[in-house]
Amino acid sequence: MNLPHIRWSIIGDPETTTRPSAVAAQVLHNAKHWDIVLLHDNMKITVESMEEMLSGLRKRGFRLATVEEIFRMQGIALEKGVSYNSAKPGQSAQ
Repeated sequence: MNLPHIRWSIIGDPETTTRPSAVAAQVLHNAKHWDIVLLHDNMKITVESMEEMLSGLRKRGFRLATVEEIFRMQGIALEKGVSYNSAKPGQSAQ
């Protein structure tokens, strides 16, 4: 592919639970600034966890942004063929 390869640092994994609050808790427990969170919007449990998850992230001072926005805020130019899983300062691409 002639594009940057965007991966994730955290996954909200509904396959390990049947409760939306547990999916939200997975993300809230592990999220750090500049992480990329992978969520599957085709799974009902993930959609049901979003209100609690987003509320919790905002209370912790997180601002939600697109992948392009977080890399631009960090001054990181995404390169073709390079893999990224975070926009953390000092994080090297793979």
